[in-house]
Formats: sequence, C-alpha cells, structure tokens
Amino acid sequence: MSAEESKKISRFLHFVKPIYSKVPIKVKRKVQDTFGHKRFTRIKNALEMEKLYANGVEAVLFSPKKIKVLENTNKIGLYLHGGAYVIGGYNYVRNMGGYFSYRFNTKLLGLNYRLAPENPYPAALEDAVNGYKYLLSCGYEPNNIYLFGESAGGGLLFSLCLKLKELKISLPALIIAISPWVDLTLSGSSYKKNENVDPTLTYFGLERGASLYAQGSKEAAYVSPMFGDLRNMPESIIFASTNELLLDDARGIYEALISHGNKAQLYEFEEMWHAFPLFDVPEAQQAHKIIEKYINAMGQ
Repeated sequence: MSAEESKKISRFLHFVKPIYSKVPIKVKRKVQDTFGHKRFTRIKNALEMEKLYANGVEAVLFSPKKIKVLENTNKIGLYLHGGAYVIGGYNYVRNMGGYFSYRFNTKLLGLNYRLAPENPYPAALEDAVNGYKYLLSCGYEPNNIYLFGESAGGGLLFSLCLKLKELKISLPALIIAISPWVDLTLSGSSYKKNENVDPTLTYFGLERGASLYAQGSKEAAYVSPMFGDLRNMPESIIFASTNELLLDDARGIYEALISHGNKAQLYEFEEMWHAFPLFDVPEAQQAHKIIEKYINAMGQ
C-alpha cells in the first residue's frame, strides 16, 4: 500500500477497531447507515432514484441520467450489501448503491434484505432471490445482469446463484465479490493469522454474526457457499486484501470455482483492509477500473 491517504485510513481503522468491536448491534446499524453519505450527496444529481419494493423486498433503483457506453444501456446490477448479516439498512444501501451505479455508469438495484437476529437464515437468501426475480420480471435479460456485493453480501451473491440453479432460473452474467464471506464456519487460517493486522474485522464479531444468522446451519451450502456445488456458475471476479480475516474465504471460493470449471479471477491487494474498494483511495480506483472492464465486456 503506497498511497499515504490509504495508510492514514488504515491507522484510523486500527485505532477505532477495539472500540467499535464492543458497540451493540443497534448502534453499529446507525453508524453504518451514515457511511458514504457525503459522497452520495455529491453524485446523486447525476442519478434517477426510485424507492420500490422488489417482490416485497425494500429496494432502491438507480439509473444514471447519462450512460456513456451505449452497450450498457440495458445492463443492470443487483447490489447486496455487507454487514455480517446483522447490520446495513436502507440508507447504507442507498449510499453505496448510488455511488456504484454512478461509478460503473449502469442501472443498479440496491436490496435492503432482512437482517439477523430478527430474521435469520434463510431470510436474506429469500430476499436476494426475490430481488433477482424482480429484475427478470422487469424484462432484463440474465446476460445483462451482474451481481455486486461486499463481505456478507459478497458471499450471498454465490448463495443466490446456487439457489437459482436449484430453482432452474437462468443465472446472471457476472459476479463481482468484494471481500466475500463464503465460509461461516470460519475455518480458514487467515481468521487467526490476520487478526492483529486486519484494521476492521474481529474473529469474535464474525463468529457472533455467523451464529445469529446461520443458527446451526453454518456448513449449509446456502450459508457457506464455498462448500456448495459450484459447477456452472457465472464468471466471477473477486477482490481481497492480504491483511484481512476473510483472505482465505476469497482464495477458497476462487479455487473452488476454478476446480469446478468456471471462469474466475482473484485480485489480491497488499496491506489493505476488508472491503477497501468501498473507500475513496487509489487502490479502490484500481479495483473499479478492473470491474468496469468486466461490466463493459458483458454480453460480447
């Protein structure tokens, strides 16, 4: 990590990590809902925004007022947010979904799926399926749909595709997974190895989120998709930091996808933090440029 601004953010995250890790879920939800608000305020006038219910799931649809690449006019993303399945509300979905619709210059549907502990597994998966079905009902072709998400949302992308296969529903063209959480059993060595160098995540926090969401089903394929039947999955691009607890999740799902004959690519960034592409740092911009190339190539 060479950029000085990235180093400053990393130091700050390290500083607040012991404090934030002890904060109750209710407070964390309020904090996360403020993330990215100023950035969204700066770019929102470039977007059309509509709050709606996608087959009963609260959501927000973003449409750039000007799409620069003509071939992207009919493309749309489905955004599933992170938060260990226990945090992340409508305002966070709006802030992040709006920014990435603007950044990738495509339509994007941000899904405010139900959270644990109030709504444990399979609530989030059911909502994700309903969100995807909504896009199909609106006339979007599967080869023009991409899935985008970070952390728990990144793992939910793969769970969604496993469920779509079971339901015999056509899969989307592309999965874009940022620091995906795909193993809620926490079996990877990076969970312990990186605990002192990860600026944001803690083993305790992830274990708690996994227990509240999975409730005894941590090894189930729809909860930990790394253990699922990953044959015939969409092309996938995965981003991770070498310093994060979920590094082995990213490596594990990548290796599993490849071993099952899928097209996949893993991009590891040195000494960054969990879900760093959500931040305004040079390394995030590098990741965004890679993602843009894949989105632009969809359907070709």
